[in-house]
Amino acid sequence: MSQLLCKVNTVLVPRIRELTITKEILEEINVRWTGIHWKKFFLGKKEKAVQPAVLTGNYLEKNSLDSSIVAQLSNCGKLFVSQLLWLIKRQSRGQNGFLFTDSYANIMHIEIEEDEVDSDKKCILPVYALWDDQCGGWGVSASPKRVFCSWSAGVQFITCDT
Repeated sequence: MSQLLCKVNTVLVPRIRELTITKEILEEINVRWTGIHWKKFFLGKKEKAVQPAVLTGNYLEKNSLDSSIVAQLSNCGKLFVSQLLWLIKRQSRGQNGFLFTDSYANIMHIEIEEDEVDSDKKCILPVYALWDDQCGGWGVSASPKRVFCSWSAGVQFITCDT
């Protein structure tokens, strides 16, 4: 398989304290809209404290299915929504930085509980954030489980070095 992703930058994300994801936190960091799947899977959820991590931004070279991208990223460490929110906070007004602010998405694969009754089942969701010039803020969303996503060249996939 040819390389789909090209490393473009890195950032050190510090330790993040335990966090419950609330509307107030999203408002503080200028998240103006949330998709229905984001709300379902993340709003009101508590995340454990996260240790410092080096995150890498990877530019998608050509249109690709999510499954092909996940296969290329199989050696990457676990990512957390709180890390994405930390990145958004640093660029809350759309200023230049690690995240793309040119209307292209910044995508992370986040592990969630697939079944709230059986917490041993896990599922990986593509979660994304993009800067929206029209509303002057960030939008965050997630793709529903078991949906085969197709991504356009030019988006950034964020990974964690293990």
